[in-house]
Amino acid sequence: MTKSQERAITLALNILHVGFFECPRQDYQYFIDNDEWALLMSAAGVNTVGAAPQEVAVVVLRNAVAREGFFSNMRPFEPPAHYCSFLREKIEAGKQTISLERCAAGQARCPYATFEGIKKSE
Repeated sequence: MTKSQERAITLALNILHVGFFECPRQDYQYFIDNDEWALLMSAAGVNTVGAAPQEVAVVVLRNAVAREGFFSNMRPFEPPAHYCSFLREKIEAGKQTISLERCAAGQARCPYATFEGIKKSE
């Protein structure tokens, strides 16, 4: 995934989040500059004056999922080594008592999401 592809996806998700949860008037012009808007339009394959930001965002995400257009050469995301944020929050809140270990870089499955792992965490 290139930085431009990642940025387009992030901008699209931010537009949808702000539009649904934060800013009912949808005053996007105050936080999206011209370069970011051009990136979104390019990623969506839309070239229409007055295109609705939420519609552009949905098309960007649809293209990213389908790996079409701007995203046609996108490789699968390789996650870095990390701790499971859901389990870390539960441990810090005192709701879980398991020993949390860092997942390996690129690990596809959660080692704690097994029958044995769930039994240990109860």
